[in-house]
Amino acid sequence: MGIVAEFISIADEHVERILADPPLVWLVVAPDFPEAYEQERKKLNKKNPFSLAERFRWNKPEPDPEPKPWPTLELGDGDLSTLDVDKSWNGIHYLLTKSATGGEWPHNFIMDGGAVVGDIDVGYGPARAFRAGEVREISDALEDFDKDRLRGNFDPDEMMALKVYPEIWVPDEPDHNYDYPASYFFEMRKFFKDAAVNGKGVLISFG
Repeated sequence: MGIVAEFISIADEHVERILADPPLVWLVVAPDFPEAYEQERKKLNKKNPFSLAERFRWNKPEPDPEPKPWPTLELGDGDLSTLDVDKSWNGIHYLLTKSATGGEWPHNFIMDGGAVVGDIDVGYGPARAFRAGEVREISDALEDFDKDRLRGNFDPDEMMALKVYPEIWVPDEPDHNYDYPASYFFEMRKFFKDAAVNGKGVLISFG
């Protein structure tokens, strides 16, 4: 099936809550699968049934007969707007940085940067969160790439040599190969522009 990347816009206040309480990330990356959030909470409760101070008391408190409800997110307009770029993410990264994994901020944002959301594996590692200010920087940088600049960075021979995922860059069919990451790039550029205009943060996850 391969590795795909998804971007999700979300209010800055929710970004901060998720970074402070990482299990909440499941309410963003899998809003239609509440079981994922419930399972993460249960795992966390098993790891930390009592506070450090309570562990050293002889008389440990009894569990609440009616446990408090788990925290949730009150999502608003513009939250959970999503963009799935399929398996083009590494190709887009190359077009922005001329590298497979390197580059400088903010052009390298797909592969690096942002804040890692705890140690919760949401597919292929943890999600990363970009606050609204970072989203504006990314959006401004993406606006600098028009069709000519993007096409000029496309080099299927080098991409294959660097093993740029998903390694489909056949030199004999450069136009066909270029269209795949390029079409998603322009969708992504619009996504980040909309998020920046609306003052949203963005999460990226790989699954």
